[in-house]
Amino acid sequence: MRRATVASALSALGHGMIFVGFLQPWVAGQFGARDRLSGLDLARVTDGLIDHGLAGDALTLPVTRVLLFAVPVIAANALLMLVLGHVRILERTHARHVAFALAIPAALIALIALALLGLTASSDGVVDGPAFGVLLVAAGALLATGAWLLEYRPSRRRTPAPIESPPTAADGAASEV
Repeated sequence: MRRATVASALSALGHGMIFVGFLQPWVAGQFGARDRLSGLDLARVTDGLIDHGLAGDALTLPVTRVLLFAVPVIAANALLMLVLGHVRILERTHARHVAFALAIPAALIALIALALLGLTASSDGVVDGPAFGVLLVAAGALLATGAWLLEYRPSRRRTPAPIESPPTAADGAASEV
C-alpha cells in the first residue's frame, strides 16, 4: 500500500471518530448526564457551569458555543472532502490537504474542551470528568492530524545540473549557432 492511501484511511478514521464522539452521548443515552459531560453538553450547559462557578469566563463567550458545535461540522466536511478525493471529483492530494487543514482546528478545540473539563473535574463541582465522547473526539482529532505526518516527506533539494558553456571553436573563429 502506498503511504498516501494509508494516511487517507487514517485521516478518515480520525474524522469519523470525531463525528461519532460528538454523537456518542445521544447514541448511548448519556446525553446531559450530570457527572460526565460531552462536547455537546459543554456547549449546551455553559451558562449553568458559569452560574455554579465551575468554569472560567472563556465559556461565557458566544464564540465558544460556535466552536464546540463546529467540530462535528468540520469532521463531516473533512470526510466529504476525502470521499470526493477518493471518487476523483477532487484531486486526491488537494482533498487530503484540506482534510488535514480541517483537522488542526478540530484538534485544538477538542484538546481545549478536554482540558477545561479536566480542570472542572479537579475542582469541587458536579462534573466528574470528561465523557467518553470527548476522549473519542480528542483521540480522533490527534489521529487525523497525525495521519498527515505519515504522508509528509520533507523535500530533498536537488542540486541543479551544471551549466555548460557553449562550445567554442579551437581556432578562435565564432560559431555559427
